[in-house]
Amino acid sequence: MAVDATPLVGHRRVAARRRRWLNRLGKALITIGVLLLLFVAWELVGTNFLAARSQAALRAELEAEGLPGYDIVEDRDAHPRPNTARPFVKPGDGIGYLRVPKIGVDKVFVEGIDRDALRKGPGHYEDTPLPGQKGNVGIAGHRTTYGAPFWALNRLRRGDRIAVETARGRFVYRVIWVKVVAPDDVWVLNPTRVRLSITLTTCTPRFSASQRLVVRAVQVIGPHPPGTRLASQRISDEPEDGA
Repeated sequence: MAVDATPLVGHRRVAARRRRWLNRLGKALITIGVLLLLFVAWELVGTNFLAARSQAALRAELEAEGLPGYDIVEDRDAHPRPNTARPFVKPGDGIGYLRVPKIGVDKVFVEGIDRDALRKGPGHYEDTPLPGQKGNVGIAGHRTTYGAPFWALNRLRRGDRIAVETARGRFVYRVIWVKVVAPDDVWVLNPTRVRLSITLTTCTPRFSASQRLVVRAVQVIGPHPPGTRLASQRISDEPEDGA
């Protein structure tokens, strides 16, 4: 009696197609996984290499040519755009050195906060003063990738020191507060009236841009224009938002 083998053959064909499909899916998933690993490696290692190379080039340039000069504005009511005093400084050019000993930061900071500038190092907000000028110096930096200069910015506490060196001298600031704010809370960069200050900003939490981590510090050492005063080097009873 003959046995119809058609169902068995059909089943084998379906099974073979299924194996080929699963094999292709597996290879595709492996490829995607490898690409994701390469992307993560680039973000965590490759961008750091590029930032380190940029920092080395900036340091060599500043050592060879000197720190770019700028004026300390004496008009008590002035809050000028720094580029008005320094039209030769382009976005991405090195301005000076930013040092935060507690978190191991020692970087050349550059002019501007666009993507290319921040890939080189911490960037100076162009619409804020420069160290020694009246008001509130603003500097932004990456929290992750491209050297992550502000990776540990959250570790700063009231009383910690921030130092900046430019052509105008060495400036030391004392931290008075650390806050987490919304990305559109641009008030943190508003000019201060009497005391000279600096504000550092970065994204938070790490690997997210949903909020901003902000550190405010007041100047305690360094040149300053008439009509301003330096804060005490000691932590006093002054309110934390007193700048």
